[in-house]
Amino acid sequence: MMPVLAIALAYGGFACLALAMGRHFEQVFGRDEPSARQRTGLRLGGTTLLLLSILPCLAYWPGTSLALGVWSALISLAGLALVLLLPYAPRWAAGLGAAAPLLAGVAAAIA
Repeated sequence: MMPVLAIALAYGGFACLALAMGRHFEQVFGRDEPSARQRTGLRLGGTTLLLLSILPCLAYWPGTSLALGVWSALISLAGLALVLLLPYAPRWAAGLGAAAPLLAGVAAAIA
């Protein structure tokens, strides 16, 4: 369950960072650019989610070097999923970016 939580947090982080860019923000919301406050919030949220995605890996795999190696692979998979989904279904990709960390966190709390 922990690898799923790590991927979900990383996907949410990458989605926030993508929405902080004007091009992707316009694709999803139909407005030109995010405001400076929105851009800062999205960048801060994305960075926080990416950093939080390290914690399930450190808790699940023994040894820091193994956990960080697996974490780098998992964030690569999350980034690839976003890169492949964002051009074709931008609103769905953004919605999944918001929902994935919440659903994975609830599932991890239940398990």
